[in-house]
Amino acid sequence: MDRRSFLRNSTLGAGAAAASTLAAPAYAQGKRTLTMVTTWSRGLAGVHDAAERVATIITEMTDGQLTVDLKAAGELVGAFEVFDAVTAGQADMYHGADYYFVGQHPGYAFFTAVPFGLTAQEQVNWYYFDGGMELHDELG
Repeated sequence: MDRRSFLRNSTLGAGAAAASTLAAPAYAQGKRTLTMVTTWSRGLAGVHDAAERVATIITEMTDGQLTVDLKAAGELVGAFEVFDAVTAGQADMYHGADYYFVGQHPGYAFFTAVPFGLTAQEQVNWYYFDGGMELHDELG
């Protein structure tokens, strides 16, 4: 057996073993529903559609083991109460623009696209490769 075959086979075997041990607890817990509140009213073109897409993708990625109960603004809490609802445990996550919550901390303004701000690619580069995510984590 040559070195490359050995490495390929041992890597595949280790990956399969890890996947089988990690997948079991997730299925043992059964299905779970997360509540997502939004700052958008139901049917608002673009932004509410994006929240619906996130909910759908989460369900598809988890093969239905994790579903998202989407609540538009006003259905569970008001539009500008979503941050507090998640902080208090009333909801599991929110979909909204972080600059709505600069009252919580002025740093949240940096994590939302704004006119004349960074382009999408610049925002991604800063967030993932130049310390933006670490700063965002500090706010949490």
